[in-house]
Amino acid sequence: MKIVLTIILATYNLVAQEVPQDFLSYLIHHDKLDHGKGWELHTTFGPLRYQQLTPKENVYDTLNVKYRIGFNGETIDFKNNATIYGELNYTFKKYFYGFLYYRIVSDPNEKARYSGIPRDISRFGFSSGETDLSGMGYENEWILLQFGRGRQSWGAGKNIILAFSDMSAPYEYGMLGLKINKFRYRFVNGFLETYNNSQRYLSARGLEYKNNESLFFSLSEIVIYSGKNRSVDIAYLNPVSTHLEIELNDKQNRIGTDSGNAVWQASVDFIAKNKFRLSGNFLVDEFAIDKSERDMGKDHGLAYSIRTVYILPALNIKNILPFNHSFSLSYIKVNTNTFRHERVSDIITGEITGYNNFVHRGDPLGWEYGSDGEEVKLGYNFSDHRLFLGSLNIGSRKIGSNSIIFNPYQYYTEYTKGPFPSGTVNKTNFLSGQFKLKWKNYLNIYADIEYCSSNIFDDNYQVKIGFDFFITNRVL
Repeated sequence: MKIVLTIILATYNLVAQEVPQDFLSYLIHHDKLDHGKGWELHTTFGPLRYQQLTPKENVYDTLNVKYRIGFNGETIDFKNNATIYGELNYTFKKYFYGFLYYRIVSDPNEKARYSGIPRDISRFGFSSGETDLSGMGYENEWILLQFGRGRQSWGAGKNIILAFSDMSAPYEYGMLGLKINKFRYRFVNGFLETYNNSQRYLSARGLEYKNNESLFFSLSEIVIYSGKNRSVDIAYLNPVSTHLEIELNDKQNRIGTDSGNAVWQASVDFIAKNKFRLSGNFLVDEFAIDKSERDMGKDHGLAYSIRTVYILPALNIKNILPFNHSFSLSYIKVNTNTFRHERVSDIITGEITGYNNFVHRGDPLGWEYGSDGEEVKLGYNFSDHRLFLGSLNIGSRKIGSNSIIFNPYQYYTEYTKGPFPSGTVNKTNFLSGQFKLKWKNYLNIYADIEYCSSNIFDDNYQVKIGFDFFITNRVL
């Protein structure tokens, strides 16, 4: 009872702008984008915000409060899991806002994007709680200022984000955004974690160009830097600085070229006459430019992803109008050592580490399978963009033994060309299906199933069935 009261009381004081990924509205919005809807507010700098769903909600001169309190129950492979959550946001004087999304779970290992630490004791079956999203900010037509807890998602396309995904564990960050005519600028600095007494930070900056409402192109730089007893680096707080200029000129608070790791990404998102969507990302971590490096056999540290969507004509089915559906085809490839940094010797302790890798809380910051792998997937997607959505997918995935999902804080030992994927390769063919339905204004139900056939592990399948019961004053 104390847990439930804590959530209810908290939601009367704090609230949210970013849309939790668990909500049906989040998934429906991304399917709408595939059909050319909502592109006037679209951006490659995520995650999804409520202003992109219902922009007219943020026009009040007085205090406007939206809340949602719910209970999520599900069975995963016939093991029960439960979540109590509270979500709330407020806007004030049109432009000021605050937000909170809190989860208390019975099994932390079975909850997506969850990084809370389980306690030795439980209350009413619940063993862990964590703030997934929280913060406050100011946003008008040309500037965005925000500080809080959450995650960023930079790149184009659904489920093909490479380095900076909204499926990672949450972290604290401050953000500056500018919007001038067809250009959008985004600047983020944050704290990831303390790992083995070393502090790990991120710094990112990106520029996006929007050509009317059909083409988006962006360039971005994302940096991870770390060190034992290292404070926030003032050099990276410069919104127009770059990693190479700072590091090569010894402007950081840890001198040398091994105190940080940067990747550079180009992204494009295009839709043609609401019939065809093309999304792609190309990322550079290391690039063997010098002839001496190529002669030594040094490999590039690259990653790229592409997704195409062919939009089928809407079907008119009785009581389901319209029935939107599409085919999608995606491919992702991340090289063996991409997102992994060379061995770093801390200038204070002399310790050899790999703490500049693109991971957080032991999991990738970007693509959920990390690195040293590739995936191709064909999907059929359907939704009425109001009450339900679903998908059927078939694909193949190869993951090498040097992926950062297996040893996330291990540095790379060499950057030479070799077999890809490397080492022992897990080759998996999969078939999956998902379906989510808004049954009532206070109840959603869902079912997911996946079958996998691997050359290393036994064939297996996972079945997830669940419901989400909630009370809210938000128009859904």
